[in-house]
Amino acid sequence: MSTRIAVSINLGPNAPIQILSAALSDLNTICALSTDLEKQITRANMLYRFNSEDLWYRLMVDKRFNPPSGWKNLADIEREVYFLSLGPLQDLARNAVEAEISRIINERGWASDGEIYVTSLTYANPLDAVLTAISAAGIRPAGEILYRILVLIRDWKQDRRRKRLSNDDYEDQIQTRKLIRAHVTKQLIEDGVSLSPEIINSLFTDDRTDAFAQLSRAQLSIESTRVEDARDDSSPTEEA
Repeated sequence: MSTRIAVSINLGPNAPIQILSAALSDLNTICALSTDLEKQITRANMLYRFNSEDLWYRLMVDKRFNPPSGWKNLADIEREVYFLSLGPLQDLARNAVEAEISRIINERGWASDGEIYVTSLTYANPLDAVLTAISAAGIRPAGEILYRILVLIRDWKQDRRRKRLSNDDYEDQIQTRKLIRAHVTKQLIEDGVSLSPEIINSLFTDDRTDAFAQLSRAQLSIESTRVEDARDDSSPTEEA
């Protein structure tokens, strides 16, 4: 399953090339943020499976993770709990699990999860970009994270007015970055994104918050359309 997201950015007529370039750069930066979040969600889902489906045990039985000599005859204990409680072995266990998660993701073709591709790009004011989002793992609908972030960008000025934030704060870059990070993190978690605030914040680097702020100054419209089997027989799902 993939999703096409149509983004229109009103830049005014006869926009200088540097304005077009900056808008595309900001959109690309937001797409990269969305892709990184999607990949982290896939990894978080796999880590949850290791904890909930006894994959720790299977990992050790398959000898993909062999504990040091002296710890090999522990078949009758809860290994996933025991090994995580051993300070010197935590890194070994963590590295083994990360390697196994990477192997599964690559083996199942999930490495492209969250990738964003350009389907079409035109400018006659507005700047119209049609993007295709891929959901290889199928954990969340394709493009859901990107669509949600774009809606947050579109509504940022309105949210600020409703919360009566001052113009001085808006003009202060450092304060604006903090506000954007806090706002987006809160909204994504409320939407059920299975990532910790720390992970979301770590991915929301300064260049990404700046891109968010820059795009929020333009007039955006967004439409999301699901696509079956990469064909054109699509049906609209959401419009904003």
